[in-house]
Amino acid sequence: MDVPVPPIALHTSLDLIHRWLSYQVYIRELPGLSVGISLGAKTLFHEQYGCADLEAARPLAPETLFRIASHSKLFTATAVMRLKAQGLLRLDDPAGEHLGWFRSKKEPRYEKITIRHLLTHSSGLIRDGNTRHWTYDEVFPDRDSIRSQVQAGISIYADGLHWKYSNMGFTLLGEIVASVTGKPYAQAVAELVIEPLGLKNTFPEFTENLRDRHATGYGQKFPGRDRPALEHRTAGAMGSATGFSSTAADLIAFYRAHRFGDETLLDDSDKREMQRAQFKDGETEWGLGFRLPVVGELGYAGHGGRYPGFITFSGLNQDRQLAIAVLTHAVDGPARELFEGISNLLCLALDDPERIQAVNTALNAETDAISGFYRSLWGVDLYGRIGGKLVGVDPGLADPAGEMDVYERTGSLTYRVPVRNPFAAIGEEMRFVADGDGRITRRLDPAGSAGRWEIPGQSIA
Repeated sequence: MDVPVPPIALHTSLDLIHRWLSYQVYIRELPGLSVGISLGAKTLFHEQYGCADLEAARPLAPETLFRIASHSKLFTATAVMRLKAQGLLRLDDPAGEHLGWFRSKKEPRYEKITIRHLLTHSSGLIRDGNTRHWTYDEVFPDRDSIRSQVQAGISIYADGLHWKYSNMGFTLLGEIVASVTGKPYAQAVAELVIEPLGLKNTFPEFTENLRDRHATGYGQKFPGRDRPALEHRTAGAMGSATGFSSTAADLIAFYRAHRFGDETLLDDSDKREMQRAQFKDGETEWGLGFRLPVVGELGYAGHGGRYPGFITFSGLNQDRQLAIAVLTHAVDGPARELFEGISNLLCLALDDPERIQAVNTALNAETDAISGFYRSLWGVDLYGRIGGKLVGVDPGLADPAGEMDVYERTGSLTYRVPVRNPFAAIGEEMRFVADGDGRITRRLDPAGSAGRWEIPGQSIA
């Protein structure tokens, strides 16, 4: 099943999103950002901002790899579901049925832990084990280390008692995939998921020959300080939980295969099982591998990822068959915030056409000429067109849709300030002024003005 690409409103909102993301990278001093958006089977947006490596001034490219960390769990869960569909395992199989070494005299509870428990983070197992790999004090554990930790005991709660996020649990799922297929996990997941989708820029583990294809991960930005570059390290035996590298485009292609109606990997019944709540604990709801967050106005099936130097967030809304992927390469990268901002702006175009669709679209050329940044001593404003209407946002906001103004045209280059912010000059008019070449250069307000402005070093057409 496919969703027809909606009208002009959606396409024009992408230009506003593009400018807003450019400003976010600039004002937050982010090293770089990659974003993908698709609707149905069509990719609408795949853009990169900033540098892959600050020191070398290497620009981000569409094929630049990001460490997508816990997005790895979605690939592992999908591999498990494909093995289920082939009759090679059942979700309620005890994990020890496929891993003979998953037992411990200290942990009789292991016997009751099932594949379903591992997929839903309800196994009660420890989160990451006992190596300090996330702060690079130690390397990620290898398989021998995982087995020795299992023997020593890694259970915290009884299965099903609490939702407890566990990278260790998904490490075990990777071992189950390897055991059932008789192949190394990386080979098995490639054959089960990556290759059927034709993903050319998705890799289950970091290797030295891929180093130059990756963006450099960076630490936190402090005032007056440069960001420290962080070392790339392999995730060892925890690759099935956090070892993958990919691109926004490949992640979008992965989500497209999880739309209902697409049977490239799984039938709809299995996809529904993955994307419905399997375990709920307080406010947390989880499917089979999939996180089920409500982000802004929409519910998504997706995941986030945190790896040293990388923060990522992505998701699929089935109702609209809308997929969004946001990849950053800094430990303070606002991936989830930007995801929400994108989602909410798209919702305006998809769900509120009467508000932003103008009757007379012959004036679109004027609106497009106005579109862009304007700066006054009070800050920067961003104008753009959604549908046929001129809209204005504060580009510094993480959720610009929440305070977006929609303007009514009252004359040539003249627009009425809407009734939204009672402290603004509501009901009054602002006017845009062109220079001798017809280029819009200023905005005149009832009590001030702002000049056309571009992000330093950028020129967005």
